[in-house]
Amino acid sequence: MTFRDASGLYWNDRYKPLAEAVINLAASVYLTIHYGVVGVIWGGIISTLLTCFWVEPYVLFRNGIDVKLKDYFKDYFKYAAVTLLTAVFSKWLYNKLFCEVTIINFILGVILCLVISNAVWILLFRKREEMAYLRNVARDKFGMRFL
Repeated sequence: MTFRDASGLYWNDRYKPLAEAVINLAASVYLTIHYGVVGVIWGGIISTLLTCFWVEPYVLFRNGIDVKLKDYFKDYFKYAAVTLLTAVFSKWLYNKLFCEVTIINFILGVILCLVISNAVWILLFRKREEMAYLRNVARDKFGMRFL
C-alpha cells in the first residue's frame, strides 16, 4: 500500500474497497447466521482473499513496479509455507516438552518459538538480498561484527 500511495496509483483500484465491502457484508451476514461470531471473522478473511489479496499486487506490479506478479506470489506462498510449517513444528515441540500450562512453561514456550522461527528463517533465507540488508543494518546499528 505504501508503494501504491507513493506511486499515485489510487485510480487503478478505485472499485476494490466497494467490492471488498459488499463481499465482506454478504459473507459475514451469511456465515454469522450459520456459525455465529466466527462467521464474521471468516467473512473478513473471504473478502480479503477475493479482493485485496490479488488486486493490490496486480495494480502495483502492472502499473508501478517492474517485477513479475508471478514472482511476487511465488515468494509470498514460499514465505507462507515456511511460516506455517514453523508454527506447526513449534506447537508440536511445545506440546511434547511441556505437559501442563504454567507461567514458566509459557515463557519457555515463547522463547522456544522465537528460537525455532528465527533459526529456520536464517537457515533458509540467509543468502537472500533482504537478509544481507538486515545483517548490514544490525552491524551498523548495534556494532555486531560477527554477523
